[in-house]
Amino acid sequence: MSTSDLVPGIIDVNLLPQEHRPAQVSWMALGVAAVLAVLLLAMIPLAFRLEAARTRADEALQLAKGSELELTGIEGELARQRALRVELEASTAETTALQEEREALQGGVRPLADDLFWLYGFGFLPPGASIVAVSPSEGGLKVDGKANGPLDGIAFAEKLVSQGGFQAARMTAYTPASEQGGQFTVEVTR
Repeated sequence: MSTSDLVPGIIDVNLLPQEHRPAQVSWMALGVAAVLAVLLLAMIPLAFRLEAARTRADEALQLAKGSELELTGIEGELARQRALRVELEASTAETTALQEEREALQGGVRPLADDLFWLYGFGFLPPGASIVAVSPSEGGLKVDGKANGPLDGIAFAEKLVSQGGFQAARMTAYTPASEQGGQFTVEVTR
């Protein structure tokens, strides 16, 4: 006989019911459990990365909502700007039409207010002379005034052409007064 024949076989004499017996774990089950444990440990950094990605996604969502609100505001401002531009273009067209109508009524000459400014201003009148009345005439204005002599009326007419910017001006009448000086009439072409 050999020594291996002398070793008796293991006899399972566990009288406990099956649910109370220690678990029978094979090497394969231990290997699978070890692999699962390693995989679970490997998933911990992934969980942190997932949480960080969710946080970044929430921040990006908030940024997108803020940008959308800003974009809505910008669209409103752009619509207002377009409306103002249309209104400006309409006003500009109306102003241009009114200016063309004014020029047509004036016959292409400068405004009457400017002409009156030049008649009364800048010392065109000789000393002692004054303007009594200004009235419209065909193609211009008729200026009545008082002066010391007829030469003052002629000098006034020449200054209106040379310095006042009128096309033509000439003294058409001079009436001597009983006292010193007289009344002159100058016709100015606009």
